[in-house]
Amino acid sequence: MPTIIDEENILPHPPYAARWSYHLSRTHAAHNAVRIIRNTFDRMKQNEFIWTPYGGEGPDVQSLPIYALRTPWHIKCPLIHYAIVEIHHPERVLRQFGMIQDIPPNPPVSERRLHTLDRRGRHEQDWASFHRDYIIQWNDVQSLMVVRPEIENDRDTVPDYMNWFRQITRIQISHEIESATPWISSGEHK
Repeated sequence: MPTIIDEENILPHPPYAARWSYHLSRTHAAHNAVRIIRNTFDRMKQNEFIWTPYGGEGPDVQSLPIYALRTPWHIKCPLIHYAIVEIHHPERVLRQFGMIQDIPPNPPVSERRLHTLDRRGRHEQDWASFHRDYIIQWNDVQSLMVVRPEIENDRDTVPDYMNWFRQITRIQISHEIESATPWISSGEHK
């Protein structure tokens, strides 16, 4: 029997929420979104990509908490959260800080080992002791500032940078597009 609230409102047979239920299919939804985003990036032309260095006055910087504004972002330092240590590498994106981009060094073996660290079964591990060397680096963080010459006259990389970049970089994100980013391999350097 339907439930009668008043003359105008008659509810269907219980369960009441069932009338709004439907089967939500998420099959391949994320995969398709990723594919679309990758294809969009792969099809970008040089004039569609605008390199915008961080500035001191823009909304991106002004929205940061006050303590973040006091810290230079171009410090190569360990970021430590209990068992997790990740090295911040501003030397890989110097143009973002208004500096000429040179060829960054390869990370040392000790840093690559951080990504193989397995915390399973290590509940009693003293992580402060384990990461002592990184904590020492953090305590001397001001000496780790990365400083390079500033960009002048549209020269934003060292001469060999683009050759190096093409050798070590996966130019296309997806495998579906043959020649999506010709401007990267054209020899232009911006």
